[in-house]
Amino acid sequence: MSLDSLERVFSVEDITADLNRILKEHVEVGEALKLIVASPLLGRETLSAALGELSEHLIARLIGGSRTNRSNNGSDLTGPLGERIEVKSRQLSRWGESLMFDFSRHTVSASEAYCVAWDDTVAPPVVHAAYRGAVAEFKERWGVRGQSTYSIRTNLRKLRAAVDGVGSSLA
Repeated sequence: MSLDSLERVFSVEDITADLNRILKEHVEVGEALKLIVASPLLGRETLSAALGELSEHLIARLIGGSRTNRSNNGSDLTGPLGERIEVKSRQLSRWGESLMFDFSRHTVSASEAYCVAWDDTVAPPVVHAAYRGAVAEFKERWGVRGQSTYSIRTNLRKLRAAVDGVGSSLA
């Protein structure tokens, strides 16, 4: 068996510029985020929740989808063709490039996954990196076996490497 037959392209798409472009069109969102960051009464969790919700809105706008009811396990958005989409949003300041994106066992019911890393060291926060890919491919590449909580675990470095074509073999 040749090396070529063991290799396959793992399609992860970098959508960072797309999300930042949409974000720049909405100056009022940046102003609201600045207020959250500056408030002595609001903390990291408040910013995290706001960035998570904002991530969903940005991706829905990008793909022409809509947000789902909060009771849907394993998906946050419905795509334009009715597909289920999972969105993960994380803040870069705490973990840097080793920032983890963990997907629950319910994620396998979604068809696409999006991972958004926010640079929250600046005000307002901006999208540092954002990636999209098929859940089936994420599971094949970074699936976790024998664990009841997570079905997929990856990090920012692995996502970046997948886009750059580094480590694309499944071996």
